[in-house]
Amino acid sequence: MLQHHHHGDDQSCFSCDHHSHSLEEECRKLSTLLFNEETNHEIEHIIHDVFIPNLVSCSEFDKIEQLVDALLKNPSLFLIIYHHCFDIFAPTVNFSLSLRKIGTNSDLLNKILKLISLVCEHSPPKEVHSLLMESLTTNIVEVELKTSDGSQNALLDIHNYGLDQQNKKSLEHQIFLLSHFFNNLSRFPENDKRWQFIKYLDIILSRACGIRVESIQNEAFGIEEEMSQEVQRKLKSDRLFLEYSSTLIDSIFSFSDYLFRNVNYESFLKKIYLRRESDCIMQSCFSILAKIYSNDQLIDVCSNNGQIDKIMKTITSCKKNLNEILEYFTRFKKWSEANKESQDEHSEHSENEDEEMGHHEDDKEELKNFIPWEPRGIAVFLYLLFVKKLERKYYGIFILSDLYLFVMSKYYVELMLQSGIASFGRIGLYILRYLFENHVKKKGSLHIKDHVHEYDIASYFDLPQSLVSFMTMRPDNKLRTFAYNIFQDFITRFEDEDRFNLLYHMLNKCPYPYMVAIILDRMKEEIILEYNAMFQLIGKESLERVKQQNAYKPSQPPKLEEVNEFLKNKTTTNSESYFSQFVPNNAPKLSYDQKTINIIRLHAKDSKAFLVPHKIPNLIIELLEKYVEKPFEGDNIQVILRALNLYYFLLLRDGEPNVTGIMDTEIVSKMEDKILRKLSEKKQEFENLIKEQVKLPKQDMEDEEDIDYDDLLDEFEHEFTPEEIEALQELNAKHKEQIKIKEQTSHELDVYLLSEVLDRINNALHHPIN
Repeated sequence: MLQHHHHGDDQSCFSCDHHSHSLEEECRKLSTLLFNEETNHEIEHIIHDVFIPNLVSCSEFDKIEQLVDALLKNPSLFLIIYHHCFDIFAPTVNFSLSLRKIGTNSDLLNKILKLISLVCEHSPPKEVHSLLMESLTTNIVEVELKTSDGSQNALLDIHNYGLDQQNKKSLEHQIFLLSHFFNNLSRFPENDKRWQFIKYLDIILSRACGIRVESIQNEAFGIEEEMSQEVQRKLKSDRLFLEYSSTLIDSIFSFSDYLFRNVNYESFLKKIYLRRESDCIMQSCFSILAKIYSNDQLIDVCSNNGQIDKIMKTITSCKKNLNEILEYFTRFKKWSEANKESQDEHSEHSENEDEEMGHHEDDKEELKNFIPWEPRGIAVFLYLLFVKKLERKYYGIFILSDLYLFVMSKYYVELMLQSGIASFGRIGLYILRYLFENHVKKKGSLHIKDHVHEYDIASYFDLPQSLVSFMTMRPDNKLRTFAYNIFQDFITRFEDEDRFNLLYHMLNKCPYPYMVAIILDRMKEEIILEYNAMFQLIGKESLERVKQQNAYKPSQPPKLEEVNEFLKNKTTTNSESYFSQFVPNNAPKLSYDQKTINIIRLHAKDSKAFLVPHKIPNLIIELLEKYVEKPFEGDNIQVILRALNLYYFLLLRDGEPNVTGIMDTEIVSKMEDKILRKLSEKKQEFENLIKEQVKLPKQDMEDEEDIDYDDLLDEFEHEFTPEEIEALQELNAKHKEQIKIKEQTSHELDVYLLSEVLDRINNALHHPIN
């Protein structure tokens, strides 16, 4: 037994010595074999069977270090790397990440990083590009909340997110690879193929550090839980970007400087590959600007450390003039349309169309190589250029017409207002304010051209719609007021006829009652402005009398919470006295002498918009016809009350001169038949509904279980008897009626106000007010 045991030890020692001897031999060969056709096979064997398996095992660091040292000493190392970069790179990179995370062998890590750098510097740039792309998009860095506090407050600050030790090491690893990615791009020869590799820059950066921005869709719709999840995801992404931002922006700035520093503008225009490279760099810059300005905290950090200035300088270095930047969206539209057409297009071209085909092919090539930019990043660029005056010296030499500048900027502003992100919307408003104060400053600065797409009424419609939507969706009162003032500024920049046509178009196309109500208020202001302009022509004495007659102040409407509190505790006897305090006092109907009437009618003939006979009355009737059948559904009553208020205002102001035709028999008959009678009937039905609700036991209304009987019947109908189905249908009808009654309660004040305005309109039509 002893002898056998001793023999075993001898075998073990022999195996160990043999293995050690074998490793030493392989290291000797790896450090001394010169690369050529004869030795390539042996070198390949050592790399595949010894070097890589040891790296992958990630266990015996002494052996790995011996192999790395041996490889680094080889006189023909660069040739070995050049021919075997695909074999060496991935396992070496993965091993370096493991070493970083272990954090115990810095000497070996430095040698491994040196080897990776040599592979990146001495292998073919195309292969290195491919290898780095894969590595940068597979090793993802994660950020998590630093605190266990999962409350909403904790989710509102990117600084609450951080990296644990392992992810810090992953970040260092990614930044190391990113620096080599940019260095490798500069190794490509200067020709028309280089941009094909640069164009992947945006994809790499988006996957590695999330430079693209997702809008917070649920913020506007008040879906609190989903909005909170979206905000949390976005803040994690923002924090990750912050970790990369300094290295990333510095690298892009240096790379752009390398590409374009010694290129003059004439040479830039002549070389298509330079223009495409410029597009690629700007693509990343606009994505980064959008990322930064989607978060107020990122704005503060990147403003203070100079990164925003550096991005603007990078854009400037790309040699694009302001006109080319502004017209991006028209190029994008052509690209989108061409892509759609190419998918549906299967037609053949005849032989005699060679020349046309040549042009067509050129266009196709240009569209195929189109580089999409982040349009919200372009909006941020315009904000920094116009409002913050960054890089104004460079772009100031390109003179554009004021109207052109507004029309081309408008598209980007609309996207910002529609984004669902407050900081984006604020930037859009600042751009508009700048344009209204510096470029489209006067009435008539904007005008509508029916047959020119960029200037037709539909193209202008999106902006006011975006502004009013932004107003309705934002909880911040200051931002809402800011947006409302910009909306008013926009309307005033058109001549009277264009202004009327735009408001009319908005009233017909706008799907939101709240927005329609705001537009009606603006219509009323326009009529007042036109009438006041005529009053200036009727003489001071008459003007003073008219002013005195119209000097009254209507009472202010109540706050919604006050009305709700009252409705909870109201009695049947105190409703009318409570509501009456919120009804405006009777406005006096203006009386004019015949001379004043004649002057008003004479000057009203010059009106092209708001005082043209029948224009406004017909508009009111057409609008009310859309809402009169369901006056208490949603916010319809707000539109109805605003429209009736405008109609009543015209009866008081224009009843005697009648320049708008408000008292013409045709208009009065149409208003009574189509609107007033129907509204009176609907009001009566609703008042009866409220009376029925009062009779219902309070317990039934409060404790009714919220059951969806429709879903219940759809899903389980086959399990019920006919008698049970009939009973459920009766319950469903009763349940829906009770829900309807509950919903109607909130309109009780509206019913009272509707009743008042209908009475006043009838009195004004048939019993003149003195």
